Amino acid sequence: MIRKRKKKSGSFRRRALKSARMRKAKQIRLATRKMTVERIRLDRGGYVSGGFRKGQYYGTGAPLYRVFSPEGDELIVVRASDAKTAKAKAALFTSIHDSTHSGY
Repeated sequence: MIRKRKKKSGSFRRRALKSARMRKAKQIRLATRKMTVERIRLDRGGYVSGGFRKGQYYGTGAPLYRVFSPEGDELIVVRASDAKTAKAKAALFTSIHDSTHSGY
């Protein structure tokens, strides 16, 4: 009698990928906890209507946000549907930026 071998399900790889995604999500949550977000108001033409960058052109589209580091420095200006998404995008940007420039 010949026994057939069971195919490996690849569950180890799936678990490893899932844990990596969970670690990345946790890093983003921790990073965004300390950031502050400010919405940039645009007029109909896509220009900043007032404040720090009055008259600067960004175009129309999704809402625009400025994200600040815990020290108060501006990290990035990003388009996002809401402030929470803007924080997540900024955290992802800074984590990528930090990992690519760690040797400098």
